[in-house]
Amino acid sequence: MPVVIRKKPGDSNQQVLSEFRRETMFDEVLEKMKQRLMEGFVPPSELRKRERIIKKKEQARERRRAARRRGTLKR
Repeated sequence: MPVVIRKKPGDSNQQVLSEFRRETMFDEVLEKMKQRLMEGFVPPSELRKRERIIKKKEQARERRRAARRRGTLKR
């Protein structure tokens, strides 16, 4: 769905851009477009690999935090 922001009388270009950013801040589609522009085409297998690596890191971080809370962390 297209996002249309109209310039109101007295609005500067910066105000229009900031309003556009606010409207699209939580839009995941724009984030994906930005990444694709920066990286070019990335095969789906590479995306899955990246997500898997991030998930493993988060799980390891959570295990370390739980160990610290229990007091069984090896240092």
